[in-house]
This record gives sequence, structure tokens and C-alpha cells, in this order.
Amino acid sequence: NTNHLGVWCDECRNSVEGYRYKCIQCPDYDLCTVCEGRRFHADHYMLRMPAPAFWCQHFGRSLARRLSNQTDNICRINTSFSQNNADNMDHRGVSCDGCSVRIRGFRYKCIQCRDYDLCCDCEGKGVHGSHFMIRMPLPTNW
Repeated sequence: NTNHLGVWCDECRNSVEGYRYKCIQCPDYDLCTVCEGRRFHADHYMLRMPAPAFWCQHFGRSLARRLSNQTDNICRINTSFSQNNADNMDHRGVSCDGCSVRIRGFRYKCIQCRDYDLCCDCEGKGVHGSHFMIRMPLPTNW
């Protein structure tokens, strides 16, 4: 397992090993694999980092702009958003490249490949595990 030295999960307070999930909307918020799987911080876009990497908030703002022409809508915490919303969200026209099902719930978009998306089940199995991916709670045309 990869150890992200000096990075602690903001939910369980354990050091982050394996995947690091970095919020691209908050200045300093990280999750471990276990807490991400429990749907913590479900209303925010998260970057899955398979290996330690330098990160600055500028990267998050750039990704947010790429995800939407209305960055303020992405960066605003939606207090009505719940785990049930995340589990039932339909990403119309997007199929999982791991198992070919239509994606419902979180969509994981590879930021290294031109067109590669995963459903929750395939991402949880480690499919395409060496690439950086964004966890997308809401449908977007990216």
C-alpha cells in the first residue's frame, strides 16, 4: 500500500494509505479509502490520488473551472445533498468502462485518459487503479 506521508483522513484521523481522496473544493480536506467508501463528504468533488503528489489549491480551482462554467455552483456546499442523492444520481449517456453499465451514483472520471469513466463498484475494486480520477457526485458534460 502507498503511504501518503503527512496526510491524515479528516474523518477517522488515521494516516492515509492506498488511495488518497482530496477534495478539490475545500482548502484542506482528505479522506482515506474506507471513509470515502462510507460516502463522507458526498456533496463535493474529490480527486483520487493513487500515489503521493504535490497539491496546491490552484489545482482544485482549475479542475472546478473545467467541470463547470459556473464554478460558484460547484464550490458552494449544497446542504440539501445527501447520500441518497449520491447513490441515485444518474449520469445520462455515461457508461462504465470497467463493466459497461450505465453510471448511477458517483462517477469516477480519469483525468489522465481522454475518455474513461468508472462506476462505484469498479472503482472500489481498483479498476484503473494507477490513474488519478475525480469522484463526481453530480452529472456534468465533461
